[in-house]
Amino acid sequence: MNKEQARIAIIGAGWVGIGCARMLLEAGYKIDVFESNPDVGGVWHPQNHYSGLEIHSYAKNVEFFDFPLPGHVNKADRITAQQVFTYLCDYCKFHNLYNFITFNTQAERIDYNTNTNEYEVFFKKYTHVIYTHGFSSRSLPEVEGIKKFFGKAIHSFFANQALIQSLVEENKKVIIVGGSKTATDLILQFQKRGYQVPWLYRKNYWFINRDIMYKALEATSQNKKLRMFFTKLIYKISDKCGALHPEAAFYYMRALKLIHTFGKKHGDFKRFHNGALDGNQIKLLSHYNSKNHIPGQIQSFTENGVVLDNGTKLEADYVIFCTGSGPCSSLIDININGKKFAIEKVKSVYRSRVIPQLPGIIFTSFSPFATGVVNGLCYGNWIIKYIESAFGLEHLENESTIYDKPFFQRHLLFDSSDYIIRIGMQMLAPFFSSGELLGDEFEKWHIQNTFSTNAAKPLTFNKPEAKAKV
Repeated sequence: MNKEQARIAIIGAGWVGIGCARMLLEAGYKIDVFESNPDVGGVWHPQNHYSGLEIHSYAKNVEFFDFPLPGHVNKADRITAQQVFTYLCDYCKFHNLYNFITFNTQAERIDYNTNTNEYEVFFKKYTHVIYTHGFSSRSLPEVEGIKKFFGKAIHSFFANQALIQSLVEENKKVIIVGGSKTATDLILQFQKRGYQVPWLYRKNYWFINRDIMYKALEATSQNKKLRMFFTKLIYKISDKCGALHPEAAFYYMRALKLIHTFGKKHGDFKRFHNGALDGNQIKLLSHYNSKNHIPGQIQSFTENGVVLDNGTKLEADYVIFCTGSGPCSSLIDININGKKFAIEKVKSVYRSRVIPQLPGIIFTSFSPFATGVVNGLCYGNWIIKYIESAFGLEHLENESTIYDKPFFQRHLLFDSSDYIIRIGMQMLAPFFSSGELLGDEFEKWHIQNTFSTNAAKPLTFNKPEAKAKV
């Protein structure tokens, strides 16, 4: 299909939607972007981000290669959600992307007509739909008795600065649930206010040691050969070794002090999800954890609190769930010729992004190419190649990966069933098998994107050459 024939709808204006829009417009495609919030940003929009939300890694991961961060920003440091939001707004103004975005528009359904090969969104017809929505969705785990709870059970995204301050001032009984990055951010907010709350989780997560990484990169900044040796070593341990021998990679990273944690030094490599904390944060969290950690999980709610799986009862006014967000719980309804399609049952997916029976819908939230804003630009480049190839149903089915469980019921960032890096590399494997990505070039690009102080340009993709069924 040529670009004159293509009409593309992008659902979501977070940094993936923004990146896709940028690349598609530059390539000459006609696009419309639909965003449910009153501005761009997705999870970084002020309506969505929780108190204390910051970029886990370096600020440079938020930087587009063609639009530098403000001069006062230290690219090796973290930046706040508000700074990210402001930067994304400025980027969209710079590239005139606002002209193509309709705000306050929640997409609830996509209708696919197999006779015309068109997808209807908001009464308009498109040849392709890029569905980027997901990470600002708020879903709570299903817990017995939650409706009879007199207090409030909320998702962490609702825990903004104003709410946390009011909880402290009114001396409310609060329980934080979860041991991942979001939970640590909120715990640090309560710690900063000198307020003690029970911290409930089953097993603590491991985090990238920002201090060690920063010091190593700083020490090698003047020696290109030493820098390259160090970065390749980290890549081979964390990614290459991690994809094949995750337990060994995990222990190597522990031995080199590349990762650390605030609680028990357990050996569960599945509890590493690429979050990052510095030494001072770990120190504060360790102290808070020693006083306030309660092991276990909520079995049920009572009128005045919760009952844990070991029978312990805790009183609460607020229970804040830091148990992940993502697209799994907010999948859009899809109809094929007027009949609802059971997306929740799908196991066969092309490149972890396309359902063969729905060749014009590209799902971006389930398998990233990279971290940071460059992920959206990479998606834009791959989607252009995908549209140009105009693959038929037979090709898509033959090239699809068949997963052992329904694909859209799990998500890479919140999946603790395996080592996160192995899951990610498995999803990228078909791109290497088909020649769409070349191993050596990807390794060089990945190292540049991860360790350089400069923003990375997006990946370029080749036309598929061979069968890549896995």
